[in-house]
Amino acid sequence: MRPPFGKCLSRPWTVADFTVHCDTFPIFPLRGRNGPRQDYHPRLANDDVVNLVVPVPDRKIQENIAAEVARRRENARRLRDEAARIWDEAKRQFEEELLGLESGGRAL
Repeated sequence: MRPPFGKCLSRPWTVADFTVHCDTFPIFPLRGRNGPRQDYHPRLANDDVVNLVVPVPDRKIQENIAAEVARRRENARRLRDEAARIWDEAKRQFEEELLGLESGGRAL
Protein backbone atom coordinates (compact mmCIF):
# COMPACT_ATOMS: atom_id res chain seq x y z
CA MET A 1 0.00 0.00 0.00
CA ARG A 2 1.23 3.49 -0.83
CA PRO A 3 1.93 5.97 1.96
CA PRO A 4 -0.59 8.80 2.37
CA PHE A 5 0.15 11.89 0.31
CA GLY A 6 2.57 14.26 1.99
CA LYS A 7 3.96 11.74 4.47
CA CYS A 8 6.79 9.23 4.63
CA LEU A 9 9.14 10.84 2.10
CA SER A 10 12.58 11.98 3.14
CA ARG A 11 12.66 14.46 0.24
CA PRO A 12 10.22 17.07 -1.09
CA TRP A 13 7.39 15.78 -3.24
CA THR A 14 7.77 16.16 -7.00
CA VAL A 15 5.12 16.39 -9.69
CA ALA A 16 5.82 12.74 -10.53
CA ASP A 17 5.20 11.73 -6.90
CA PHE A 18 1.96 13.68 -6.91
CA THR A 19 0.65 12.14 -10.12
CA VAL A 20 1.57 8.62 -9.01
CA HIS A 21 -0.35 9.02 -5.76
CA CYS A 22 -3.31 11.08 -7.01
CA ASP A 23 -5.38 8.08 -7.95
CA THR A 24 -5.31 6.80 -4.35
CA PHE A 25 -7.34 9.73 -3.02
CA PRO A 26 -11.08 10.08 -3.27
CA ILE A 27 -10.83 13.73 -4.34
CA PHE A 28 -8.78 12.76 -7.41
CA PRO A 29 -10.73 9.92 -9.02
CA LEU A 30 -8.53 9.37 -12.07
CA ARG A 31 -9.68 5.81 -12.70
CA GLY A 32 -12.98 3.99 -12.76
CA ARG A 33 -13.53 0.67 -11.04
CA ASN A 34 -12.32 -1.21 -14.12
CA GLY A 35 -9.17 0.82 -14.68
CA PRO A 36 -8.57 3.91 -16.80
CA ARG A 37 -11.33 4.96 -19.15
CA GLN A 38 -11.11 7.41 -22.01
CA ASP A 39 -14.57 8.84 -21.38
CA TYR A 40 -14.22 9.32 -17.63
CA HIS A 41 -14.12 12.98 -16.58
CA PRO A 42 -13.61 13.48 -12.84
CA ARG A 43 -15.67 16.20 -11.22
CA LEU A 44 -14.76 18.07 -8.05
CA ALA A 45 -17.33 19.73 -5.87
CA ASN A 46 -16.64 22.59 -3.47
CA ASP A 47 -16.87 20.19 -0.53
CA ASP A 48 -14.07 18.08 -2.05
CA VAL A 49 -11.52 20.89 -1.87
CA VAL A 50 -12.49 22.73 1.31
CA ASN A 51 -9.72 21.13 3.36
CA LEU A 52 -7.28 20.63 0.50
CA VAL A 53 -3.82 21.81 1.55
CA VAL A 54 -1.84 23.42 -1.24
CA PRO A 55 1.89 23.45 -0.47
CA VAL A 56 3.52 26.84 -1.01
CA PRO A 57 7.32 26.90 -1.11
CA ASP A 58 9.36 29.35 0.95
CA ARG A 59 9.90 32.85 -0.42
CA LYS A 60 13.54 32.06 -1.30
CA ILE A 61 12.50 29.02 -3.35
CA GLN A 62 9.79 31.04 -5.11
CA GLU A 63 12.37 33.69 -5.98
CA ASN A 64 14.75 31.01 -7.31
CA ILE A 65 11.96 29.56 -9.45
CA ALA A 66 11.03 33.02 -10.77
CA ALA A 67 14.67 33.77 -11.60
CA GLU A 68 15.01 30.46 -13.43
CA VAL A 69 11.82 31.12 -15.41
CA ALA A 70 13.08 34.60 -16.36
CA ARG A 71 16.45 33.15 -17.39
CA ARG A 72 14.84 30.49 -19.56
CA ARG A 73 12.49 33.01 -21.18
CA GLU A 74 15.40 35.31 -21.97
CA ASN A 75 17.35 32.39 -23.42
CA ALA A 76 14.32 31.38 -25.53
CA ARG A 77 13.95 34.97 -26.78
CA ARG A 78 17.63 35.09 -27.68
CA LEU A 79 17.39 31.77 -29.54
CA ARG A 80 14.29 32.94 -31.44
CA ASP A 81 16.09 36.14 -32.46
CA GLU A 82 19.13 34.16 -33.58
CA ALA A 83 16.96 31.72 -35.56
CA ALA A 84 15.16 34.62 -37.25
CA ARG A 85 18.51 36.22 -38.16
CA ILE A 86 19.82 32.95 -39.61
CA TRP A 87 16.56 32.41 -41.52
CA ASP A 88 16.63 35.93 -42.98
CA GLU A 89 20.25 35.49 -44.09
CA ALA A 90 19.52 32.09 -45.68
CA LYS A 91 16.46 33.52 -47.42
CA ARG A 92 18.50 36.45 -48.74
CA GLN A 93 21.20 34.12 -50.09
CA PHE A 94 18.61 31.85 -51.72
CA GLU A 95 16.86 34.77 -53.37
CA GLU A 96 20.19 36.11 -54.68
CA GLU A 97 21.05 32.72 -56.18
CA LEU A 98 17.55 32.17 -57.54
CA LEU A 99 17.30 35.58 -59.17
CA GLY A 100 20.97 35.74 -60.11
CA LEU A 101 21.55 38.99 -58.29
CA GLU A 102 24.97 40.34 -57.43
CA SER A 103 25.60 41.76 -54.00
CA GLY A 104 24.79 45.17 -55.50
CA GLY A 105 21.24 44.08 -56.23
CA ARG A 106 21.48 44.07 -60.07
CA ALA A 107 20.57 41.13 -62.28
CA LEU A 108 23.44 39.37 -64.07
